[in-house]
Amino acid sequence: MKEQTSPSKRQFYPLRFSTPLLCVLVLGLALCAVCFALTTWQFTIFLSGDSLAAAFEWVQYALLYLASAFFTAFILSILLCARCKIAGERLVVRFGIVAVKYAIDEIESVTIVRELGRVEVLFASEKAQRLILLLRERDCNDFVRTLTEAREEIEVDFVSPDQKDKKKK
Repeated sequence: MKEQTSPSKRQFYPLRFSTPLLCVLVLGLALCAVCFALTTWQFTIFLSGDSLAAAFEWVQYALLYLASAFFTAFILSILLCARCKIAGERLVVRFGIVAVKYAIDEIESVTIVRELGRVEVLFASEKAQRLILLLRERDCNDFVRTLTEAREEIEVDFVSPDQKDKKKK
């Protein structure tokens, strides 16, 4: 029988995207599809012509197809593999193939707006002063519990969206 892991020992926490960022990523996928379609259309015109020996044309179409495939894979990796995880002494935020690592020792406090699934991490260093993570609402507590197990000196604050708006004014 498979042994269940406790919530505080999870490997990663999936990230959510804000609506504008999600729109930009979907627009990027649409542009990749349009680029692929236009390249295919131009390529069929090229193949029906008489100048098939032009090396520049072959290289041009190959590069356009490769660029379209690369950006499609890059955007899909961001959409499908956006997660953060606590690995040893580091908080790793990964968006597809791009990973940013933060030292847990530099984290001063964590503010949670549970209704929004928003976790705000404040750092002591000047390199990265604030990190905002959008997690699923049910993952916020597990993430903070795992983070405070890694470093007990981290201050945790729970606020409601109304309190967050009042602090901004």
